[in-house]
Amino acid sequence: LTPQYENRCLSDRVQIILDLPEYHARYGGSTPKVDFVGLVDSGGAAIGLIDGARIDRMSTQTIRVEAVRPGLDGIVGTLDDGFIRQVELFLNGTSVGTQTSVGTSGFYEFTRLMSDPSGSYLLEAVAEDSDGFQTRARRQITIWNPPSIIPGFGPTNPAAKITSPE
Repeated sequence: LTPQYENRCLSDRVQIILDLPEYHARYGGSTPKVDFVGLVDSGGAAIGLIDGARIDRMSTQTIRVEAVRPGLDGIVGTLDDGFIRQVELFLNGTSVGTQTSVGTSGFYEFTRLMSDPSGSYLLEAVAEDSDGFQTRARRQITIWNPPSIIPGFGPTNPAAKITSPE
């Protein structure tokens, strides 16, 4: 049941069971691990991607995702590791890209112009391993319109008062 005492859908219940360490200890196997590493804007500045992160509207962002599939020993980087088939990125449930290979940074990278209307969004990365197991990471983000700034004058305000010398 959910915290609101509603039944979970079957896929959520299966995921809960597969995520239990006791299941893997008894039956073997492992599921992929996925998480957001951060954002890199067009200027190269990197920020962490935490819940509630605020992203400038109309900015180009590279979203970095780390996805691994540890082996039965639970340690990443050993011979029994599986491999990630693909990582797919969703914004409010709509797919915005799929990556099948790791970028030069060592992460799966999704470059996107954040042209969506201002507001709150659910950003979700879904990793699928070679056995078809999926796991997901979610972050709540806010896309917003930052104030315009004119160098030397600060934020712009469209209000103005004109007076005549007469």
